[in-house]
Amino acid sequence: MGELSSTSALSAVSAICAPTLESVDPTLLRAAAELALPGAVGGDVGANLGLFSFASAGLAGASGQVFAIEPDTYLVGCCAVLRA
Repeated sequence: MGELSSTSALSAVSAICAPTLESVDPTLLRAAAELALPGAVGGDVGANLGLFSFASAGLAGASGQVFAIEPDTYLVGCCAVLRA
């Protein structure tokens, strides 16, 4: 697979995330809301594009931590673009 450019990753993520993250996987976001309380520490093994990771991190807030683990370097690049 070719090198991931920031532009192509951002376009792909925008297409997936539009119009809202909830429209992509509402069940996953409900699970994050149940598990990631303010101040929580957790992990997302097999983070893929990071939907659960980012949702959990937002819910855990500044006092919490979420560790996203993804072995596929292409998907890690997508997560890095989303995080920026």
